[in-house]
Amino acid sequence: MAILGPEYFYKRVTTAALGWDKPRAISSRFWGLGGLVPMNHGSEYFWVVLCKNRGFHHKETLSYVHQIPLGETDAFSCLPMLPQSFEVRCDRCSAEYSYKAQDVLRNEIQLPEDFVPHPLFR
Repeated sequence: MAILGPEYFYKRVTTAALGWDKPRAISSRFWGLGGLVPMNHGSEYFWVVLCKNRGFHHKETLSYVHQIPLGETDAFSCLPMLPQSFEVRCDRCSAEYSYKAQDVLRNEIQLPEDFVPHPLFR
């Protein structure tokens, strides 16, 4: 049995809504008029670590975790070679903590205006 993706079901629903008896090929012009939304490939990804000073950052909300940006990347790049541990200073609370390579995450974040990349990520 073939596994059908969501685009198949979307076309089936769309063709039924248009009153067609049988599913027909839908032109690419139709999809551009509000059918499927194209992916945004212009997103900016950054290497980040989570600040360990939870007492300072949890004053506002207990579920908030502050992400410290380290350097710019893309969706597919591998993590650069890093030492066993390295120091990172938080841009909000100014606390400095030691992190390992396994603590580094890739994420899409809103970048602060005064961002300066960490020396290991330049």
